[in-house]
Amino acid sequence: MGTDKRERQKANRAKRREEELKAARKSAVRRNTARWVAIAVGALAAVVLIAWVGGAFGGGDDEAPIDTTPLTLPPVDTATATDTATASDAVTATDTATATSAP
Repeated sequence: MGTDKRERQKANRAKRREEELKAARKSAVRRNTARWVAIAVGALAAVVLIAWVGGAFGGGDDEAPIDTTPLTLPPVDTATATDTATASDAVTATDTATATSAP
């Protein structure tokens, strides 16, 4: 059997070892957390950089403006268009009347 002093020394050594192991584990967790945070930030930065290079954040000032003026058509000669429509309507009406009046 050891003396009281020897027992206290053993207990203190064991306690110190446990505290060192705890500190080492805590340090490892912090290192891993910092590493994963750095990886996440780097990945996000890479995505933003790729989008920026691809032009996703551009204002679109480089493109030519789209012409939005209304299209103007040449005037239609209503006298010619009406005569043609009337003539064809007359022929159709005559054909219909002949077909219905036949016995």
